[in-house]
Amino acid sequence: MKHYDAIVIGSGQAGPAMASQLVKAGQTVAIAEGYRFGGSCVNYGCRPSKVLIASARAAHMARRGADFGVMIPAFSIDWQRVSQRVVDIIEHTSQDIETWLRGIAGLDVYHAYASFDGTTDGLYRVRVGDDVIAAPRIFLNTGTRARMADVPGIDQVRTLNSESLLRLDTLPTHLIIMGGSYIGLEMGQAFRRLGSQVTIIETSEAIIVREDDDIRQEIHRVLTEEGVTILTQHSLTHAEPTEADGVRVRVKHSVTGDEQVISGSHLLSAIGRIPNTDRLNLESVGVQTDARGFVVVDDGLQTTTPNIY
Repeated sequence: MKHYDAIVIGSGQAGPAMASQLVKAGQTVAIAEGYRFGGSCVNYGCRPSKVLIASARAAHMARRGADFGVMIPAFSIDWQRVSQRVVDIIEHTSQDIETWLRGIAGLDVYHAYASFDGTTDGLYRVRVGDDVIAAPRIFLNTGTRARMADVPGIDQVRTLNSESLLRLDTLPTHLIIMGGSYIGLEMGQAFRRLGSQVTIIETSEAIIVREDDDIRQEIHRVLTEEGVTILTQHSLTHAEPTEADGVRVRVKHSVTGDEQVISGSHLLSAIGRIPNTDRLNLESVGVQTDARGFVVVDDGLQTTTPNIY
Protein backbone atom coordinates (compact mmCIF):
# COMPACT_ATOMS: atom_id res chain seq x y z
CA MET A 1 0.00 0.00 0.00
CA LYS A 2 1.58 3.24 -1.18
CA HIS A 3 1.38 6.28 1.09
CA TYR A 4 0.96 9.90 -0.01
CA ASP A 5 0.66 13.25 1.70
CA ALA A 6 -2.62 13.88 -0.13
CA ILE A 7 -5.00 12.17 -2.54
CA VAL A 8 -7.26 14.04 -4.95
CA ILE A 9 -10.29 12.13 -6.23
CA GLY A 10 -11.57 13.50 -9.53
CA SER A 11 -9.92 15.50 -12.32
CA GLY A 12 -12.62 18.11 -12.94
CA GLN A 13 -12.28 21.86 -12.56
CA ALA A 14 -10.65 21.88 -9.11
CA GLY A 15 -8.79 18.56 -9.05
CA PRO A 16 -5.81 19.16 -11.37
CA ALA A 17 -5.16 22.63 -9.96
CA MET A 18 -5.30 21.32 -6.40
CA ALA A 19 -2.99 18.41 -7.18
CA SER A 20 -0.40 20.56 -8.96
CA GLN A 21 -0.34 23.17 -6.18
CA LEU A 22 0.11 20.50 -3.52
CA VAL A 23 3.07 19.11 -5.46
CA LYS A 24 4.55 22.60 -5.74
CA ALA A 25 4.28 22.84 -1.95
CA GLY A 26 6.54 19.78 -1.70
CA GLN A 27 3.93 17.11 -1.02
CA THR A 28 3.62 13.67 -2.56
CA VAL A 29 0.24 13.49 -4.26
CA ALA A 30 -1.98 11.03 -6.11
CA ILE A 31 -4.92 11.97 -8.33
CA ALA A 32 -7.54 9.43 -9.41
CA GLU A 33 -9.94 9.75 -12.34
CA GLY A 34 -12.42 7.02 -13.16
CA TYR A 35 -13.78 8.43 -16.41
CA ARG A 36 -12.50 11.13 -18.77
CA PHE A 37 -9.90 13.60 -17.59
CA GLY A 38 -11.22 17.13 -17.24
CA GLY A 39 -14.60 16.42 -15.69
CA SER A 40 -17.95 17.71 -16.87
CA CYS A 41 -16.81 21.11 -18.16
CA VAL A 42 -14.37 19.59 -20.63
CA ASN A 43 -16.30 16.47 -21.63
CA TYR A 44 -19.99 17.34 -21.72
CA GLY A 45 -20.55 20.71 -20.05
CA CYS A 46 -19.52 24.27 -20.62
CA ARG A 47 -16.86 23.80 -23.31
CA PRO A 48 -18.38 21.28 -25.76
CA SER A 49 -21.86 22.78 -25.39
CA LYS A 50 -20.49 26.18 -26.40
CA VAL A 51 -18.74 24.61 -29.39
CA LEU A 52 -22.11 23.24 -30.50
CA ILE A 53 -23.78 26.58 -29.80
CA ALA A 54 -21.16 28.33 -31.96
CA SER A 55 -22.14 26.16 -34.93
CA ALA A 56 -25.80 26.80 -34.21
CA ARG A 57 -25.22 30.54 -34.06
CA ALA A 58 -23.39 30.43 -37.40
CA ALA A 59 -26.46 28.79 -38.94
CA HIS A 60 -28.73 31.33 -37.26
CA MET A 61 -26.74 34.28 -38.59
CA ALA A 62 -26.65 32.75 -42.07
CA ARG A 63 -30.45 32.69 -42.05
CA ARG A 64 -30.46 36.32 -40.94
CA GLY A 65 -27.88 37.45 -43.48
CA ALA A 66 -30.39 39.49 -45.47
CA ASP A 67 -31.19 41.53 -42.34
CA PHE A 68 -27.62 42.83 -42.51
CA GLY A 69 -27.51 43.26 -46.27
CA VAL A 70 -25.58 40.04 -46.78
CA MET A 71 -27.30 37.76 -49.27
CA ILE A 72 -26.43 34.13 -48.55
CA PRO A 73 -27.57 31.43 -51.00
CA ALA A 74 -29.29 28.33 -49.69
CA PHE A 75 -27.09 26.49 -47.19
CA SER A 76 -27.28 23.18 -45.36
CA ILE A 77 -26.19 21.74 -42.03
CA ASP A 78 -23.53 19.03 -42.14
CA TRP A 79 -24.26 17.40 -38.80
CA GLN A 80 -21.34 14.98 -39.11
CA ARG A 81 -18.89 17.88 -39.31
CA VAL A 82 -20.65 19.77 -36.51
CA SER A 83 -20.60 16.72 -34.25
CA GLN A 84 -17.02 15.76 -35.14
CA ARG A 85 -15.81 19.26 -34.29
CA VAL A 86 -17.39 18.96 -30.85
CA VAL A 87 -15.94 15.49 -30.23
CA ASP A 88 -12.46 16.48 -31.47
CA ILE A 89 -12.28 19.38 -29.02
CA ILE A 90 -13.46 17.14 -26.19
CA GLU A 91 -10.90 14.43 -26.94
CA HIS A 92 -7.97 16.79 -27.49
CA THR A 93 -8.63 18.81 -24.34
CA SER A 94 -9.13 15.75 -22.14
CA GLN A 95 -5.95 14.16 -23.50
CA ASP A 96 -3.99 17.38 -22.95
CA ILE A 97 -5.06 17.45 -19.30
CA GLU A 98 -4.04 13.82 -18.77
CA THR A 99 -0.69 14.39 -20.48
CA TRP A 100 -0.02 17.48 -18.37
CA LEU A 101 -0.86 15.66 -15.13
CA ARG A 102 1.32 12.67 -15.97
CA GLY A 103 4.20 15.02 -16.67
CA ILE A 104 4.21 16.51 -13.15
CA ALA A 105 7.06 15.07 -11.10
CA GLY A 106 5.83 13.96 -7.69
CA LEU A 107 2.25 13.35 -8.88
CA ASP A 108 0.99 9.81 -9.45
CA VAL A 109 -1.99 9.54 -11.80
CA TYR A 110 -4.48 6.67 -11.49
CA HIS A 111 -7.01 6.16 -14.28
CA ALA A 112 -9.57 4.22 -12.27
CA TYR A 113 -12.55 4.87 -10.02
CA ALA A 114 -11.69 5.52 -6.38
CA SER A 115 -13.56 4.72 -3.18
CA PHE A 116 -12.76 4.84 0.52
CA ASP A 117 -11.68 1.65 2.25
CA GLY A 118 -11.59 2.66 5.91
CA THR A 119 -8.57 3.87 7.89
CA THR A 120 -5.13 2.58 8.88
CA ASP A 121 -2.91 4.23 11.53
CA GLY A 122 -4.47 7.65 11.04
CA LEU A 123 -4.43 7.40 7.24
CA TYR A 124 -7.44 7.16 4.96
CA ARG A 125 -7.30 4.14 2.69
CA VAL A 126 -8.52 4.62 -0.87
CA ARG A 127 -9.12 1.76 -3.27
CA VAL A 128 -8.28 2.78 -6.86
CA GLY A 129 -8.99 -0.02 -9.29
CA ASP A 130 -6.82 -2.93 -8.11
CA ASP A 131 -4.60 -0.71 -5.96
CA VAL A 132 -5.00 0.51 -2.38
CA ILE A 133 -3.31 3.79 -1.45
CA ALA A 134 -3.46 5.93 1.68
CA ALA A 135 -3.00 9.52 2.83
CA PRO A 136 -3.81 11.74 5.84
CA ARG A 137 -5.67 14.25 3.64
CA ILE A 138 -8.23 13.61 0.90
CA PHE A 139 -9.78 16.10 -1.51
CA LEU A 140 -13.07 15.15 -3.18
CA ASN A 141 -13.75 16.54 -6.64
CA THR A 142 -16.15 13.97 -8.04
CA GLY A 143 -18.83 16.26 -9.49
CA THR A 144 -22.30 15.32 -10.66
CA ARG A 145 -24.12 13.41 -13.38
CA ALA A 146 -27.45 13.89 -15.13
CA ARG A 147 -30.55 12.87 -13.20
CA MET A 148 -32.79 10.61 -15.22
CA ALA A 149 -36.57 10.87 -15.01
CA ASP A 150 -38.57 8.19 -13.22
CA VAL A 151 -41.48 7.87 -15.62
CA PRO A 152 -43.44 4.74 -16.57
CA GLY A 153 -42.07 3.26 -19.79
CA ILE A 154 -38.98 5.45 -19.95
CA ASP A 155 -36.69 2.48 -19.37
CA GLN A 156 -37.84 1.19 -22.77
CA VAL A 157 -36.85 4.42 -24.52
CA ARG A 158 -33.38 5.64 -25.46
CA THR A 159 -33.08 8.68 -23.21
CA LEU A 160 -30.25 11.12 -23.86
CA ASN A 161 -28.33 13.18 -21.33
CA SER A 162 -26.13 16.22 -21.87
CA GLU A 163 -23.21 13.94 -22.78
CA SER A 164 -24.78 11.47 -25.19
CA LEU A 165 -26.64 14.33 -26.89
CA LEU A 166 -23.32 15.73 -28.10
CA ARG A 167 -22.30 12.41 -29.69
CA LEU A 168 -25.35 11.64 -31.81
CA ASP A 169 -24.76 10.11 -35.24
CA THR A 170 -27.68 11.98 -36.78
CA LEU A 171 -29.32 15.34 -36.21
CA PRO A 172 -32.67 14.88 -34.41
CA THR A 173 -35.72 15.64 -36.51
CA HIS A 174 -37.74 16.34 -33.35
CA LEU A 175 -35.96 16.67 -30.01
CA ILE A 176 -38.22 16.41 -26.95
CA ILE A 177 -36.58 17.91 -23.87
CA MET A 178 -37.61 17.23 -20.29
CA GLY A 179 -36.63 20.29 -18.27
CA GLY A 180 -36.79 24.01 -18.97
CA SER A 181 -33.72 25.16 -17.10
CA TYR A 182 -30.26 26.10 -18.33
CA ILE A 183 -29.19 22.89 -20.08
CA GLY A 184 -32.59 22.26 -21.63
CA LEU A 185 -32.91 25.81 -22.93
CA GLU A 186 -29.42 26.19 -24.40
CA MET A 187 -29.56 22.80 -26.08
CA GLY A 188 -33.11 23.43 -27.24
CA GLN A 189 -32.15 26.68 -28.93
CA ALA A 190 -28.99 25.19 -30.43
CA PHE A 191 -30.74 22.22 -32.01
CA ARG A 192 -33.60 24.38 -33.23
CA ARG A 193 -31.10 26.64 -34.98
CA LEU A 194 -29.46 23.57 -36.50
CA GLY A 195 -32.80 22.54 -37.97
CA SER A 196 -34.46 20.25 -35.43
CA GLN A 197 -38.02 20.63 -34.26
CA VAL A 198 -37.82 21.15 -30.49
CA THR A 199 -40.38 20.73 -27.70
CA ILE A 200 -39.46 21.63 -24.12
CA ILE A 201 -41.55 20.21 -21.25
CA GLU A 202 -41.28 22.01 -17.90
CA THR A 203 -43.21 21.11 -14.74
CA SER A 204 -43.00 24.59 -13.17
CA GLU A 205 -45.18 27.52 -14.16
CA ALA A 206 -42.27 29.11 -16.02
CA ILE A 207 -38.87 28.23 -17.46
CA ILE A 208 -35.68 28.87 -15.42
CA VAL A 209 -37.65 29.68 -12.27
CA ARG A 210 -34.53 30.85 -10.41
CA GLU A 211 -34.24 33.89 -12.68
CA ASP A 212 -36.17 37.17 -12.45
CA ASP A 213 -39.52 37.46 -14.21
CA ASP A 214 -38.29 39.83 -16.91
CA ILE A 215 -35.41 37.50 -17.80
CA ARG A 216 -37.68 34.45 -17.94
CA GLN A 217 -40.21 36.25 -20.11
CA GLU A 218 -37.61 37.53 -22.56
CA ILE A 219 -35.97 34.12 -22.97
CA HIS A 220 -39.40 32.55 -23.44
CA ARG A 221 -40.22 35.14 -26.11
CA VAL A 222 -36.95 34.68 -28.00
CA LEU A 223 -37.15 30.89 -28.02
CA THR A 224 -40.78 30.91 -29.09
CA GLU A 225 -40.03 33.32 -31.94
CA GLU A 226 -37.27 30.97 -33.09
CA GLY A 227 -39.77 28.12 -33.28
CA VAL A 228 -39.20 26.26 -30.01
CA THR A 229 -42.38 24.85 -28.46
CA ILE A 230 -42.44 25.38 -24.68
CA LEU A 231 -44.98 23.59 -22.49
CA THR A 232 -44.90 24.89 -18.91
CA GLN A 233 -46.89 23.33 -16.06
CA HIS A 234 -46.70 20.01 -17.90
CA SER A 235 -45.42 16.68 -16.59
CA LEU A 236 -44.37 13.69 -18.61
CA THR A 237 -46.54 10.77 -17.47
CA HIS A 238 -45.58 7.99 -19.88
CA ALA A 239 -43.04 7.18 -22.58
CA GLU A 240 -42.81 4.48 -25.19
CA PRO A 241 -40.69 3.70 -28.25
CA THR A 242 -42.07 4.04 -31.77
CA GLU A 243 -41.54 1.75 -34.74
CA ALA A 244 -39.24 4.34 -36.33
CA ASP A 245 -36.81 4.09 -33.36
CA GLY A 246 -38.25 7.30 -31.99
CA VAL A 247 -40.21 8.13 -28.86
CA ARG A 248 -43.81 8.90 -27.99
CA VAL A 249 -44.61 10.66 -24.71
CA ARG A 250 -47.79 11.57 -22.91
CA VAL A 251 -47.81 14.86 -20.99
CA LYS A 252 -50.38 16.27 -18.58
CA HIS A 253 -51.13 19.87 -17.58
CA SER A 254 -50.79 20.20 -13.81
CA VAL A 255 -53.72 22.64 -13.48
CA THR A 256 -56.30 21.68 -16.10
CA GLY A 257 -55.46 17.99 -16.25
CA ASP A 258 -55.49 18.11 -20.04
CA GLU A 259 -53.32 15.48 -21.71
CA GLN A 260 -51.61 15.31 -25.08
CA VAL A 261 -49.35 12.89 -26.90
CA ILE A 262 -46.12 14.08 -28.52
CA SER A 263 -44.01 12.03 -30.90
CA GLY A 264 -40.35 12.77 -31.55
CA SER A 265 -37.12 11.25 -32.78
CA HIS A 266 -35.09 11.80 -29.58
CA LEU A 267 -35.72 12.40 -25.87
CA LEU A 268 -33.36 14.44 -23.67
CA SER A 269 -33.46 14.40 -19.87
CA ALA A 270 -32.38 17.81 -18.55
CA ILE A 271 -34.12 17.78 -15.17
CA GLY A 272 -31.12 18.42 -12.97
CA ARG A 273 -28.04 16.65 -11.72
CA ILE A 274 -27.16 14.29 -8.88
CA PRO A 275 -23.81 13.96 -7.06
CA ASN A 276 -21.32 11.18 -7.83
CA THR A 277 -21.01 10.24 -4.17
CA ASP A 278 -22.84 6.91 -4.20
CA ARG A 279 -19.76 4.91 -5.25
CA LEU A 280 -17.27 6.57 -2.85
CA ASN A 281 -18.12 4.37 0.18
CA LEU A 282 -18.20 7.52 2.31
CA GLU A 283 -19.72 5.73 5.28
CA SER A 284 -16.48 3.78 5.78
CA VAL A 285 -14.76 7.01 6.88
CA GLY A 286 -17.76 8.79 8.42
CA VAL A 287 -18.35 11.43 5.74
CA GLN A 288 -21.97 12.58 5.86
CA THR A 289 -24.19 13.64 2.96
CA ASP A 290 -27.45 15.54 2.83
CA ALA A 291 -30.78 14.12 1.69
CA ARG A 292 -29.84 14.58 -1.97
CA GLY A 293 -26.44 12.90 -1.61
CA PHE A 294 -24.26 16.02 -1.60
CA VAL A 295 -21.35 16.01 0.84
CA VAL A 296 -21.92 18.17 3.93
CA VAL A 297 -19.09 20.68 4.48
CA ASP A 298 -18.28 23.59 6.79
CA ASP A 299 -17.20 27.11 5.82
CA GLY A 300 -13.70 25.80 5.12
CA LEU A 301 -15.07 23.05 2.82
CA GLN A 302 -14.07 20.34 5.31
CA THR A 303 -16.47 17.42 5.52
CA THR A 304 -17.81 15.93 8.74
CA THR A 305 -14.60 13.87 8.86
CA PRO A 306 -11.34 15.70 9.71
CA ASN A 307 -8.92 16.32 6.82
CA ILE A 308 -11.33 15.19 4.12
CA TYR A 309 -12.37 18.14 1.97
